[in-house]
Amino acid sequence: MSQPETWSIIVDDVRFRLDRMQLYYEPSSYLISQFFNTQGQSIRTEMTINGEPALWKLIQTHLRGYEILPLKDGVVPYLSKEATLASLNTIAISYGFANLQRKLQLELGATRTKKYRLLVRPGSTPWDASSSVGFEISRETFEALIVKVACSSLSTSVAKIQVEGYRQVVAWAEYNYEITNDKKHTKTYALFESL
Repeated sequence: MSQPETWSIIVDDVRFRLDRMQLYYEPSSYLISQFFNTQGQSIRTEMTINGEPALWKLIQTHLRGYEILPLKDGVVPYLSKEATLASLNTIAISYGFANLQRKLQLELGATRTKKYRLLVRPGSTPWDASSSVGFEISRETFEALIVKVACSSLSTSVAKIQVEGYRQVVAWAEYNYEITNDKKHTKTYALFESL
């Protein structure tokens, strides 16, 4: 009996054809156990699974030996890049695609996005995260504030505070004057970056 030349994975009526070499690109995968017996002979030529065809197109590309990472934006139009990576990782774990999972773990670690926070302490209130007004800021604002502090004579001798999940990058004090009664008001700022 002759061996087939291609095997098919059908995902929501979309057929993905792979040859033996492509299937063995992930030698310990679930697909191997479904298409071949322990002697490496074909036991079936197609299987149907539930899934997202756009994600399986990426899987097929990976099994053909092409690099799919880093992903470009919009590769799965209705999923963010992060959601696409997470979904591919779930498939890699579920189907035993160890090579892909290893690559995805590196990519997921590299794409973990930083968050930035600015805390503002009015006047002489105690300097702690709960009494300060804090909000997330963009990376661009974060970088602009770093430049502002570096290029100015603002006082940076301000106590450090702890904010869970963040590290304090810089803190500084600014003085504002009320024009009506010539009073000096202090605001202290602290800039944080997620760990």
